[in-house]
Amino acid sequence: MLAHELRNPVAPISNGVQLLKLKLGETGAVGQTVLMMHKVFQARWDDLGGSLIYSG
Repeated sequence: MLAHELRNPVAPISNGVQLLKLKLGETGAVGQTVLMMHKVFQARWDDLGGSLIYSG
C-alpha cells in the first residue's frame, strides 16, 4: 500500500533527473552531479521497494 502511495510523488523527481541526464550528458561537473543524483535516487528507491516487499 505504501509503495503505491509513494509512486506518484516520486515519479516527477525521477523523470526530472532522467531528463537532466539526457539533456546534459554525463560529462562535466553538472553532468557528473546529475549522474550522482540519478544513482543515489535509484539506490534509495530500490532500498525502499525492497524493504516494502520483504517486510512482510
